[in-house]
Amino acid sequence: MIKIFNDNQCLTLLSELNSEKIALSNDPNAVISYNVPLCNVYDLVKDYLKNSNIRDLVMICYENINDNVTSKVMYENSTLTENLYLKEIFRDYKELDAAGGIVSDDNGQILMINRMGHWDLPKGMREKGESLDVTAVREVKEECSLEIFKLGKLLTISHHIYEREGIRYLKHTYWYEMKADSSLELTPQIEEDITEVRWVNISDLPKYMTTVFGSIKQVLKDSFIIK
Repeated sequence: MIKIFNDNQCLTLLSELNSEKIALSNDPNAVISYNVPLCNVYDLVKDYLKNSNIRDLVMICYENINDNVTSKVMYENSTLTENLYLKEIFRDYKELDAAGGIVSDDNGQILMINRMGHWDLPKGMREKGESLDVTAVREVKEECSLEIFKLGKLLTISHHIYEREGIRYLKHTYWYEMKADSSLELTPQIEEDITEVRWVNISDLPKYMTTVFGSIKQVLKDSFIIK
């Protein structure tokens, strides 16, 4: 499964059908469509992204369509993989790699930053020749002035799109598990529009979700930090 975010809009690509994943379509705002050929998905998704009233679009790519499945899901009877769909839909986007950290301390707190009024997680662009885990650690240090004493596993990968100066981007962000000492002083990287760095108790995270972008909420869900 791949989820691609445009602010708080979400396009979900699935390559198989099962009852757990079908639950993703039970949103009243989901796009209603059926049997869209691959040659049409580019224009369909392009139109979807222009309509801010539509929050969720689910596309399932698999063989042997079950006619009893809810119609609030878009189907493509094809063996194409999720990644091939991703390439086709965003064929005129420039792809970028970034990495960040889901940083916790010994008390189970999570490190969060406030960037331009939105609570977020520390992350940044990969530099040439840099491995993604090195990028993640460097970005946490730069954005928060915090040393990481333990780098863990890759937890999840998020995808989001945006436009800047007339160029459209598809950014893939790789999220790593990290440990740090919460007694150390934190300093926000002001030049990156970060105004605050804060340790947050997991039980308090729901209070922060009102200003968190959809992609970051999904990262926290994928990492089993929030439900």
